Amino acid sequence: LLINKPDGTFLLRFSDSEIGGITIAWKFDSPDRN
Repeated sequence: LLINKPDGTFLLRFSDSEIGGITIAWKFDSPDRN
């Protein structure tokens, strides 16, 4: 979902099954990655 988005893009996903449940995902390119 985030692979084609620019660096710094983030996604918040709220849980329907757990009250107060949230998942945060973000995209960044690490200069150390080979």
